[in-house]
Amino acid sequence: KIVNQGDVISFAGGLPDDGLFPTQAIKDAFSSAFEKGNKAFQYGETEGYRPLREVILQRMAVKGIKGYSADDVLVTTGSQQAIDLLARVMISPGDVILTEEPTYLAALQVFQSYEAQIVSVQCDEDGMVMSDLKEKIKQYNPKMVYVVPTFSNPSGRVWTLARRKELVRLIKKQHVLVFEDDPYGDIQFTNDSYTPIAALDNGSHVLYTSTFSKTAVPALRTGWIVGPYQIIRMMAQAKQANDLH
Repeated sequence: KIVNQGDVISFAGGLPDDGLFPTQAIKDAFSSAFEKGNKAFQYGETEGYRPLREVILQRMAVKGIKGYSADDVLVTTGSQQAIDLLARVMISPGDVILTEEPTYLAALQVFQSYEAQIVSVQCDEDGMVMSDLKEKIKQYNPKMVYVVPTFSNPSGRVWTLARRKELVRLIKKQHVLVFEDDPYGDIQFTNDSYTPIAALDNGSHVLYTSTFSKTAVPALRTGWIVGPYQIIRMMAQAKQANDLH
């Protein structure tokens, strides 16, 4: 509410600069949809518009996330809905979720709403401290590990490739699910590239979510999640009950 007064620049949330929004491109996109007739206004597949899911696959392949089909992609109302749907189908009261310290506040709110127990893992400038993660996996037997490894919210931390590889080795050995949240990976001021944790997995242990809220506009509320087929199917069923399409 304070930000919408127009005289405040907020550093508290991930609000993009509205002066940089691709307004004309969005107008053109809407016009293109309207020109295809009334079908654009009809109910669609719960999983999302298939041509969009195909484009998302191409987008992820550039980052090294491969081996998926359109049926493995679920389009969501921003990545925030992906967080909620995953928690809905995976979390029972008392389940432990390991997170970075600190981590994304709105994800914590979702997890807590499903009565999960949140346990933070020590971090340094390279990412999660693997010795502490290993110890807490042994101690708590967590349902999943939630991470924002590229420009982590709120720390801005970027995990090293070595630390990402260590995480994948550890979670596969311990059979723990990883939920990778990547809303900021395409926003940077250098030519560096960062390998998502999902690109180091074979699709068995890592779910990956991202969004167009930071690279297009937030109000479109368009994100996606990809991961093991059985989990995506359960999330699609939950989404159907939530918003139908």
